[in-house]
Amino acid sequence: MSDLLKNSKGAKVRRLSGLLAFAFVLFFSAITLYPPHSTYALPPTQSPAAPDADITGKLARTPSIWPVGGVVSSTFGWRTSPFGDGSELHSGIDIAIHAGAPVVATADGRVIQSGPAGGYGNLVQIDHGNGITTLYGHNSQVAVTAGQQVKKGQVISYAGSTGRSTGPHVHYEIRQHDTAIDPWRYLVSDRGTQKS
Repeated sequence: MSDLLKNSKGAKVRRLSGLLAFAFVLFFSAITLYPPHSTYALPPTQSPAAPDADITGKLARTPSIWPVGGVVSSTFGWRTSPFGDGSELHSGIDIAIHAGAPVVATADGRVIQSGPAGGYGNLVQIDHGNGITTLYGHNSQVAVTAGQQVKKGQVISYAGSTGRSTGPHVHYEIRQHDTAIDPWRYLVSDRGTQKS
């Protein structure tokens, strides 16, 4: 057996060298099968793959645009109440804008509430799936009804000062599984909105 190992060691090296030489020749001969500087195109019956519809749908249902241009007059988090009630958790952002300014849906979804809602005044609430909902409060009037499907960028209401409000603005809130979260985490551009 030891004689076999001595003899096979040289044979293995030769076989490996021969195998590498064969692969080298095969590789470079395969490259020369195609003419140099050729351009390649998909056949006329094929087109590039479309983006995955599921991903496209999820992006459309993600609240990522501003509901209205204006000035952010109050951010998410603890603040002194504008009504003199001490400290309070502000569950969204307030965007000051003139009464009657169009307010748009920040993502595709289904309207689950539209109309008077206590301190929110005239409220539109949209379910975007995956536990995400958005709320648009203090509207002068609503432009959608409960059960209606809406698209990102579609006008859903008009800014106002209804409910518990100190002036015309939009209260914009995002909830994840019924818990308010900071909308700044979702908004990807300023869209003409300024922070005060």
